[in-house]
Amino acid sequence: MTFLHLSLLAGGLLAIVPIVLHLWSQRPPKPITFPALRFVKQTVQTHRRSWQVRQWLLLALRGLVLLLMAFALARPNVHSDMLATWLAVGGVGLLAVLATIAFLISLAGRKPTSVIAATGAASAVLWLAAFGWSVMTVTRGAAPPALEQDSPVAAVVIIDTSPTMDYKFSNKTRLDVAKELVSELIQKLPSESKVAILTQPAGQFALDRSSALRQLERVEIQYQASDLPQMIQRGVQLVRGDALERREVYVVTDMSRSNWARAEEFGIKGLFEAKPAVLLQILDVGVESPQNWSLGNLELSQAQLAPGGSVNVETTVSRTDSMAGDKVAVELLQEKEDANLPMIRDGKLVVPETTVVQRQFVDLSSASSATVKFEIRELTQGTQYYRIRLERGDPLVVDDVRYLTLSVGEVGKLLVIGEATEERSLMATILSASGSEVVDECELTELKNFPIEKYEVAVLLDPAGLTDPDVGKLDRYVQDGGGLMIVMGPRIGNPETVKQAPVSKLLPGIPERISRRASDDRSVYFVPDRPSHAIFQFFGGRVADAPFASLPVFRHWDVSLKESSTGAVPQTLVRYSLSGLPAVVEQNRGRGRIITWTTIVPESLSVTDRNPWNELTSSTEWWPTYGLMLGSIRYLAGSVDEKSNYAVGQSAVLSNPSERFPEQYRLFTPRGDTSKLDVRSGNVLIPNLQLPGVYRLRGVTDRPVVRGVSVNSPANVSDLQRMEKSDLEVILGAENCRIARDLSDVEKSVGEARYGRELFPFVMLLVCALLFGEQWMANRFYQWNPGGGKATKRSGGRVAA
Repeated sequence: MTFLHLSLLAGGLLAIVPIVLHLWSQRPPKPITFPALRFVKQTVQTHRRSWQVRQWLLLALRGLVLLLMAFALARPNVHSDMLATWLAVGGVGLLAVLATIAFLISLAGRKPTSVIAATGAASAVLWLAAFGWSVMTVTRGAAPPALEQDSPVAAVVIIDTSPTMDYKFSNKTRLDVAKELVSELIQKLPSESKVAILTQPAGQFALDRSSALRQLERVEIQYQASDLPQMIQRGVQLVRGDALERREVYVVTDMSRSNWARAEEFGIKGLFEAKPAVLLQILDVGVESPQNWSLGNLELSQAQLAPGGSVNVETTVSRTDSMAGDKVAVELLQEKEDANLPMIRDGKLVVPETTVVQRQFVDLSSASSATVKFEIRELTQGTQYYRIRLERGDPLVVDDVRYLTLSVGEVGKLLVIGEATEERSLMATILSASGSEVVDECELTELKNFPIEKYEVAVLLDPAGLTDPDVGKLDRYVQDGGGLMIVMGPRIGNPETVKQAPVSKLLPGIPERISRRASDDRSVYFVPDRPSHAIFQFFGGRVADAPFASLPVFRHWDVSLKESSTGAVPQTLVRYSLSGLPAVVEQNRGRGRIITWTTIVPESLSVTDRNPWNELTSSTEWWPTYGLMLGSIRYLAGSVDEKSNYAVGQSAVLSNPSERFPEQYRLFTPRGDTSKLDVRSGNVLIPNLQLPGVYRLRGVTDRPVVRGVSVNSPANVSDLQRMEKSDLEVILGAENCRIARDLSDVEKSVGEARYGRELFPFVMLLVCALLFGEQWMANRFYQWNPGGGKATKRSGGRVAA
């Protein structure tokens, strides 16, 4: 407990004034013999002690009133969290006073011994309880507030810059309101205070308040979730590392739930339990019942695209529960191709025009969300830009549009290596549908002198008789970044010879045996083991629906996987049913990859000298095998690594072969900023994608080259669902959950936490009660003479005129 005016406690000395006056006014009575009253003398002596006790009680009551007045005027303050405790202590003390009065009255009135003992014991217990509780409160309770209200403060202001802060209400975004509140807050801080503005989990104190205000002006929407728990942790570290005694952390937010996702990870409640104490204040600038239409994340039916193919683009349309349902139009816009754009004209970014190519209406009158799907057909080679947008506007615009870039790349030259068989011709025919303009064939005997480094992917089809130089050449080809697909079949040899053959160095494991089943046993077939892998790209995320069970396998190699010499572990992409043995296996080597099929594909339809190995390509419904083969080729070609769509905060990497692309680009951001980018290690890096929209690259070879990527904010960061106070109390602790809506609330809340709670109103209430009691007791000693004479004083059983 502290006192605002400690010197006024000296006024408590005035409490002795009534005592001095009382003693001074006690004149010795003159004895007068009055025979008529001799029978009353015994009664007077009997009651005189009782009246003396009551007079002393009245005197003590008047002194206590003056003492409490001095105590109240000294303006005692206690910590806000200890107010209830101190009031309880005061209540126990008041009960102790009342019990003491009852004890003295019963003692003076010669009440029964049991009454005297009960009141005496009660008063003693209450006095001990009040004293002990006071000591515990002082020693173990929260520290008393500071006396000097103008002492400087070490303050950290955390500003939520997530996309939801761009919500506009009354012609102001939530960030505009936040900046206004923070500006007023900084200006009202005591002089010589230190202020730090945090919009990310890093920052330091500004040089002065003016510097902090200039920093505040530069705060912008970041288009990704604000990690408020981590920033609170950083803010607490900053203020605790400062020498100022007052330490305060302010969080200005719209209370969006997505910004508190990592609260448990940082243990925010425990941060404030440590010493020295840090005050936490939350400023809620959000809208109580926000209204918003929004688009969800985009989902593509397949990751990579082939020329002439199609792709399905799916998203969700949602509305907040606070707004009435209605129909809304969702449009798909395509950007026109223009090799001369983008460019900067009159200081503004100029990009190709967009046209609406599809439109759908979504009815949300009976539901809060619905799915919308667009099909984009007849894709052409190159980079194409699309947008999906809501036709109607709302207060939050960031989730009304989604950007989409489709990269329809070409597969480089392909090579089929194998004996001149029908299977090799069939393989070359299948690969010609992969998008490659060149598919060449190579005899095994020609491999030694064949320039395989010119090809992007090589298919080693059921090879037999490969020499060590041949295997070494293929291994170097893969190590340097080439893609190799090995198809194991009947010609490769028997298990014993294959284990010792040079080709085993390229295999993902040890070929133990060849499993055989009757041609009418259809219980073994392909089972995708990693359906999210890129080789399943042509299944559009629905690989589980592919009818692999109708494509039985009768013969296959049993391969026991093993680690490579570099420690890389092969990954099984497809397994066989029943046995679970690997059917399609991937292994990484150097910069390249090898995919091994443990059964022959494709298999000639004119096989007469042996039983067929499978029906993977002989069945009329063999399209799953076709899609799996093309997916493997495109994956090995590296085109699946070419990502074209990113989330805010990520960095984009685009491959840049020197024979096809320029060595320098000019980058155009969605805002219109430009910079030069150089190619490094065959890749173009676009770091720190901070804005939603299209980032465009423009370069020149023998012709203009335009490339780009699309960037979107994740759908969850624009979720306007608000945190409830009860949820915040769990995260922060009830004692730290102070929420204010405006600056006046802040001043009240922070003032109580910074300076404590005053006991003045409670003490004055007690003073008023004591004054009432004093008046009531005084009337018991003095009575009014209705005859117009002066008041008479009661003294025992005697009345004096």
